[in-house]
Amino acid sequence: MTLQSNPLLTKELKSLNLNFQELKPSHFSEAFEHLLPLAEKEHLDSISCEPTYENLFLRSENSEQLNIAYHLLHSLVSLDSSDELRQVQENYSNKIISFYMKTSLDVNSYNQIMKLKNSANFNNLTEGQIKTVNEVIKSFNQSGVHLPQEQKNELTQLNIELDNLRQQFEQNLTNYIEFSGFYVNLEDLDGLPERSILSAKTEKDGKTVYFVDENSGLFDDIMTFAKSSELRKKVYEVKKLSGRHPQFNNIDIISHIHLKKQKTAEILGYASYSELSLEDNIAKNPLNVSNFLNELGQKALPKAHADFHLIHDFGINLLQKSQLDPWDYSYVQNKYKELHLFINEEQIRNYFPVKHVVSKTFEYFSKLFNIEIREAAHLPLWNNDVKYYEIFENNHKISSFFFDPYARNGKMPGAWADGIIVRDFEIQQRLPVAMMVCNNPKDNNNESTFKFYELVTFFHEFGHLLHHCLSKVNYSMFSCFNNVQRDAIEFPSQFLENFVYQYEVIEYISSHIETKEPLHPNDFKKSYDLKLFMSGLFLTRFVQMSEMDLILYSQTEKDPVSIEKESLKKWQVNPNSDLDNLRMPQFSHIFGGGYESNYYSYQWAETLSLDLLDEFSRNFHNSEKIQSLAQSYKENVLYTGGYNDMEFNFYQILGRKPNMDKYLKYYGIIS
Repeated sequence: MTLQSNPLLTKELKSLNLNFQELKPSHFSEAFEHLLPLAEKEHLDSISCEPTYENLFLRSENSEQLNIAYHLLHSLVSLDSSDELRQVQENYSNKIISFYMKTSLDVNSYNQIMKLKNSANFNNLTEGQIKTVNEVIKSFNQSGVHLPQEQKNELTQLNIELDNLRQQFEQNLTNYIEFSGFYVNLEDLDGLPERSILSAKTEKDGKTVYFVDENSGLFDDIMTFAKSSELRKKVYEVKKLSGRHPQFNNIDIISHIHLKKQKTAEILGYASYSELSLEDNIAKNPLNVSNFLNELGQKALPKAHADFHLIHDFGINLLQKSQLDPWDYSYVQNKYKELHLFINEEQIRNYFPVKHVVSKTFEYFSKLFNIEIREAAHLPLWNNDVKYYEIFENNHKISSFFFDPYARNGKMPGAWADGIIVRDFEIQQRLPVAMMVCNNPKDNNNESTFKFYELVTFFHEFGHLLHHCLSKVNYSMFSCFNNVQRDAIEFPSQFLENFVYQYEVIEYISSHIETKEPLHPNDFKKSYDLKLFMSGLFLTRFVQMSEMDLILYSQTEKDPVSIEKESLKKWQVNPNSDLDNLRMPQFSHIFGGGYESNYYSYQWAETLSLDLLDEFSRNFHNSEKIQSLAQSYKENVLYTGGYNDMEFNFYQILGRKPNMDKYLKYYGIIS
């Protein structure tokens, strides 16, 4: 292999125009070995050169190439957890993190930028350039640029160790999913839909057998449909062990992450990691978040108790038991929906075949936002199911993305949108590139349908993707997701996810797998009403998880497990709930997922999204008004990335601050 033949060292990397089938782990190793010393030289040159904006901000091509290649490696590890890729990640993470920590803590770099700021030429810069300089100075100060070298070294080591722990955490969860499947007898699957039974059916030693696991979606189907209490119990116990199984145990890992995060904050002069993490958010500090959560929780509790008693009383009559077990609740809730809400979610999902819904969703929002999303040819991708799309506006390509929709072995569970390449028109015309990932199971016919909640998730991630791909900010410091406040980052995603509760949208994207008819308004109304079903329990559970996240990163006296158990007791609605069924060991969001002390942000941002959605909902039959609102949203939120605070963006659309009453009404907490 020569350097010239390494795709990661070509200009094609900056558009991800790569043959992923031919991309090898050795390409990453070679690229890192080549780019690290070049990036180091760029950094040293910036210290010794004349402190102009161009010299300090526009001559970092090798550092940018290194950053994209490293980000791509992390993404591919999540999508295809091969031992070879993970080994490269382990081999080079420490070196690359050390390099970026060194540059972010280099007082010589800071002094160069301060010379620029204090120079006569500073006021001749563009508004975006001045904003970039000020943001970098702020970042230097928050990172600890003025600390003694010994403490800088300690910060670097902490960041390396945290990255290693995050990788171990994720790998344990992924490996456990592959480990935890098991064989069952056909009669055990009584009650499951035919598609689930066919999905479980396989061959072993020339015989027909039935295998169930998490990747296939069958664990969820068993909890929802299986008549066998013993099978539901077995799946419950298997899922409960995620992150805690002796071979894949995250208990010690989360404790180490917790303490190392706190130590980082302490070195930087903060009382807790929560204070550090929330400083630039809309909420500003832990007290404001705590007040938000307590107010929300207290308002939700009465409905949560009513929700619990409703389902509990129904369940003990249905199952003829004096007390429901933890593995009964999903089954009982589904029966209640069928018998009292007259909704069969298994039938509803037949209206949402994945391929059709994806195509029509892209088409619908293309019209709404006056863009065009085109499936395009690409060099071979990492899996044959992955699709590549380009986004056009006024016949000009503005971005592109990859969509990886289906579950498979070795792929990290969950759904996410990842902005691999950000827009940057300062150095060169670099367009945004993103990945959107789901984990919908395919049936034996290689087809897949969305459950209604999976449809909500798909819209949610598509909202993130549009936020990245439609950015018009030319400065990479603020384009796409960059510099967006953490408790506002979910605003675009939650805004879009709630479009599934507009019949005009559902009518457009739905098509029954056999009749091709859209979902009937009566069935839509039932699905719409489901958003209030158990909403008190949902919000209380959210408050409990958000509060334990906030408390965890606000102190060091208690370990994560103790904090979770105390939190479960505080917000306990079911007096017989399983307090040993812990979320912490599998809670990726707050152990390396970027939501440390920020899990509250989902509901905080939803106060904005539901308020704006209410304005859309009241005008869906007024096409002119809808187009005007959509254009304003596109210009003030999607275009602007992190250039402005999100509350300012919101005000530009509606001319007022958000109204939390819309949020509380949506969840049925107030009339």
